[in-house]
Amino acid sequence: MRKNQRRFLWLGIAILGVLVLSPVLLGQASSKPEAALPATTDWSQHHLIFSKPATAEQAKLVERDPRYWQQRRRQLPARLPEPEIGGSHAPELQTHVEASRRRRNRSLEGDWSEDMGSGATVGAVKYPAKFSLKPKLVSCANDFVVYGTGLTASGTQAGIVAYNNLYSGCIDLALGTAANFAILGSSTVTNAGDTVVTGANIGISPGTSLTGFPPGVLTPPAAEYLGGAVASQAQADAATAYTYYQGLRGAAVLTSPLDGQTLTPGLYKAGSSLALSASATVTLNGNGTYIFQIGSTLNLAGIVALSGGATAGNVIWLVGSSATLEGTSVAAGDIVAQASITMDSGASLAGRAIALAGAVTMIDNAVTTVDTVPSVYWGYNTLGTVTTSPVFSSDGTQIAFVQTDSDGNGILVLLKWAPSSGTVGSPITLTRSRNSDYPTCKMCIRDRR
Repeated sequence: MRKNQRRFLWLGIAILGVLVLSPVLLGQASSKPEAALPATTDWSQHHLIFSKPATAEQAKLVERDPRYWQQRRRQLPARLPEPEIGGSHAPELQTHVEASRRRRNRSLEGDWSEDMGSGATVGAVKYPAKFSLKPKLVSCANDFVVYGTGLTASGTQAGIVAYNNLYSGCIDLALGTAANFAILGSSTVTNAGDTVVTGANIGISPGTSLTGFPPGVLTPPAAEYLGGAVASQAQADAATAYTYYQGLRGAAVLTSPLDGQTLTPGLYKAGSSLALSASATVTLNGNGTYIFQIGSTLNLAGIVALSGGATAGNVIWLVGSSATLEGTSVAAGDIVAQASITMDSGASLAGRAIALAGAVTMIDNAVTTVDTVPSVYWGYNTLGTVTTSPVFSSDGTQIAFVQTDSDGNGILVLLKWAPSSGTVGSPITLTRSRNSDYPTCKMCIRDRR
């Protein structure tokens, strides 16, 4: 692309960013208190420092930058006053600079990673954008972050993708304090061999007998709670959850075995036993909760596959008697059994094993409790390759970015997104919007569903 064209495109997106980020310019200023407003975050501003103005005129210029007010509201909501028309906040700007210096001295830690497609990259000088429904309250469902993939969008590859369930503890199933345990037994917990338990604690109540650790490994910082108030409360909370979820009505009837079935989020019931054969797969597809009410036994010998945003933390198996994971099984979800849970040699579980009135028995197993795995909120085939950072409107309902088409032409895109629309590998293909939606825009596309 020629230098003048590139310069024009960046100028366009910069002007657009000011327009979409400033509610005053759009005539959308709210009379609500500042804390009640959504927080839209163009993360590129983390590299922008508002130094102390030398004059009142310079301070006024800084105060016209919507990124300053956005950053101030998000980072120091309780300390800074509302802006006054024509006023200056030089002391507050200096406070912001000092806070920014302190934050830069912190080490960065990786929290999670997601596959956006083969060869995908956010790219140099491009940043994601994050939307928070309320600055002081996290929302697993409504807060999300948007990434351009840097790949040419197609029917099998999203050009732009958003993730929600970003925070620790983003699960929709209520287990109370039992959620802090990967293994929770009533009488005993036993292990033989090199079992590894990761992500949560081991507990027993009312019993106190734990054997086989070592050689089994409980990965720090998880701890052992053998009897005592903590394990007792966890057992009580697990029993409460079991009673509640088993009592839900309107379940769809399952056919056993589950071999080859694909299930969407919902409530399911098996009147007696439920099984999954060796070498067989049951697929849980879609972001939401999966609740399985099982009258007697559960026997899993195959693979429980998660796709389309399904997470192990939102799957629960409520077993009327005992559960068995055979050595060939790769299971997912929280197993809460009235009696015992047995994991044969080689079985793995992404979730929890909770025995309400019996023992948990393990042999060379891998038990991993990971609830906070971001889910794909939406993914779109943008009909091009996104080349800039995404920028939010003030209420988060629209996103702007620049992309190139197959001929190298630059296109400014205004996207009105819809939740639960597409995935990275199966995105929703956008179509051009009606002119009535954007009267002054001739090249705008959106999800029209």
